[in-house]
Amino acid sequence: MDLNAIGNFSQYYKWEVEETWEYHAAHRLEYYYDGIFHRVNPPDYSKKVCWSTGLVKNIFTVSTKNLSQNTYTQYPLHAIDGHTSRLGVLYSILVSQLALSEGAYNYWINYVSTATNRVGFMKNNLSQSKATC
Repeated sequence: MDLNAIGNFSQYYKWEVEETWEYHAAHRLEYYYDGIFHRVNPPDYSKKVCWSTGLVKNIFTVSTKNLSQNTYTQYPLHAIDGHTSRLGVLYSILVSQLALSEGAYNYWINYVSTATNRVGFMKNNLSQSKATC
């Protein structure tokens, strides 16, 4: 990710990454339950296409305070393993960039330092995803 900020509006930044990917369900829709079991006849193949969306659990921050310009190039944001099933059909990310105050930046730096010292914290509390078919 490249950052090219004008002036000294902010020298502290945070990025949030939301990922969405398409996957195909292993089975066609043959039954559903809404308080009563229903059989779908003929089976519905259109419900095999699903999407999952979730926030990437990592916290991405950078400061340009000690740089000569308010720019930063090639900040490594989100890397995904090329062997994951998420890349099987369609995959996209939505990146939101936030300008932070120095206090907010320090909060996130301390938060990451504290949270990564607790086993499983990041995985269990920052990962939120939803799937729709």
